[in-house]
Amino acid sequence: RQGNPDTSGMAPRCLVSRAGRDLERAPEHAVVLGAQYTRPLSGTNLEWFVEGDAQYQDKRFPEAENTSILEAYTTVDLRLGLESEQWSALLFVDNVFDDDTLKTGTNVPDVSQDLDGFSPRSVYVGYLPEKRVVGLRAKYKF
Repeated sequence: RQGNPDTSGMAPRCLVSRAGRDLERAPEHAVVLGAQYTRPLSGTNLEWFVEGDAQYQDKRFPEAENTSILEAYTTVDLRLGLESEQWSALLFVDNVFDDDTLKTGTNVPDVSQDLDGFSPRSVYVGYLPEKRVVGLRAKYKF
């Protein structure tokens, strides 16, 4: 037995019960899919490719008390490109459907002052996902 000896004569016990609550940050369902298709571009030494991935997470609770809910979300990213032995070019779209559902968040102590002084409440802080991003990447091998 480790820790301080029990001098009260009572058996150790848990003072907090999470019985009947869901595990925090653990969705019941989550799926990640990815696919890529590559083909030679006829009459050239180039290959073209298309690839994408999707991620789904079911609703989940960001903290053990289960007082806040993060809603389910789905994000999709797509890429289309050309590649040779020396160079490649890639057009990409991240967050294709511009999903703005909160993906993560947490409760933090509210350190604001009220009329009675320090407030022992907590506030929820959510982090917004990246907006849709469209771009081009190029690479050259020396």
